Amino acid sequence: MTRWLLQHEERLDPTQRALVSRIATFIAAAELADLDEGASMATVRNAGLEICLVHRQDAEQTIEIYATTGEIVVSYGPEHEHFRPSDPADGRVWPFPSGDEVEGAATLVEGLLTGRIELEVWKRPLAVKTRSYWRDDTGQ
Repeated sequence: MTRWLLQHEERLDPTQRALVSRIATFIAAAELADLDEGASMATVRNAGLEICLVHRQDAEQTIEIYATTGEIVVSYGPEHEHFRPSDPADGRVWPFPSGDEVEGAATLVEGLLTGRIELEVWKRPLAVKTRSYWRDDTGQ
């Protein structure tokens, strides 16, 4: 189950607690054959929450989440996204519905876990180029 994800709940700030709750609820309800819950972990260090969602067969598809007061960073492959409480006021929008940084980060994680977000990676001798695609309900 998701007990490993909720073990530090009493040490989390309200934003971190909301993020953990949303991700734990999603993982518990979804059928995620490629998520290795035995290898996945959540830790708290220096008031920051670190979550590592390990892919069962491909380490490059592991999702890492780091949440502190004021920012959530979701890393996947060579890409990462920052989510901050000020984003809506600053005019920053994502290609999916999100009212705040918790909802935005959780929606991205859910999309990555279910394959609704695809990541293309081109490895070149001097650089790595990436592009993410959000797939809607029709697969477009």
